[in-house]
Amino acid sequence: MDSCLSQTFGDVEVICVNDGSTDGSLRILEQYQKLDSRIRIVNKENGGLSSARNAGVAAAEGEYVLFVDSDDYISSNAVERLYDNATRNNSDLVIFDYVIWNSDMNVAVFPVSSKIGKRYENTVFNAETFELDNYRYMAVMTWCKFYRREFIKDIRFWEDMVYEDVPYWAEVFTKAKRITYLPEAYYFYFSTRPGSIMAQKDERNFDVLKAFERFETSFKQAGLWEMYGKDVQLISITNYLNKINIVKPELKERMYNTFKELKLDIDYEYYYNEARFGAIDRYWLKSFELLNKSKDFNEFLILQNEVRNEQ
Repeated sequence: MDSCLSQTFGDVEVICVNDGSTDGSLRILEQYQKLDSRIRIVNKENGGLSSARNAGVAAAEGEYVLFVDSDDYISSNAVERLYDNATRNNSDLVIFDYVIWNSDMNVAVFPVSSKIGKRYENTVFNAETFELDNYRYMAVMTWCKFYRREFIKDIRFWEDMVYEDVPYWAEVFTKAKRITYLPEAYYFYFSTRPGSIMAQKDERNFDVLKAFERFETSFKQAGLWEMYGKDVQLISITNYLNKINIVKPELKERMYNTFKELKLDIDYEYYYNEARFGAIDRYWLKSFELLNKSKDFNEFLILQNEVRNEQ
């Protein structure tokens, strides 16, 4: 709250969505509201993150929207710099860098990509003009982007799933006509919050299937599947395999079987022979190929470990 209210750009509205909290959140918000008239509180029944974000966008009246999760913060000049970039370029969307930090105060700055920075720092682009080599470096997270409100007013977060950033980003990216990139870190993401989906190892990880099915649908509906299909497929299987790595041990075999039943049509030779895909890409591809060829989960683990040792 303090970081949002201390912006060097003063003409902001700070919309706080109280998503049915049962702790002292509402009381804290009301105390802040007494001190600053720019704060607006939206009270609603608990519906989860997607529902809260949808409610916030619906209540917004400003020209642009920046999402800030309750445990993170933004730099004091974030809105000023992002608004300047957006208005100068008439942007639907401004993408920017971020910092991840944890409870041990370890930090890491994440540029979207050095390639993207060099190529797109002073360029307006969209999905049709973007260089495909760089797409896999684009972050899907909602909070490292600055959105024109008019552009996203009819784009909603799916409320029946976690990993809601995935399909939202696909729809935003494929529909935006003017995108700009500002290679500066304005968002500070706290990575070790208890209860964060990033730390969850339960059955909610199966939602990755719905997320990437909708991710794929956005590209197909936009007529961009021929251009992006191979990269979207690679991103999808990378995330599927990552979920097997992070879920609870008792869920791993079930997840393995779920992904194996997908029977995806993957042109492995294309990926292995395409120069723009590197060693880490080939590792994930080989692992997924082994997942489909292995007779059971134990054999898959053995084969995957052999591939990992070859890296």
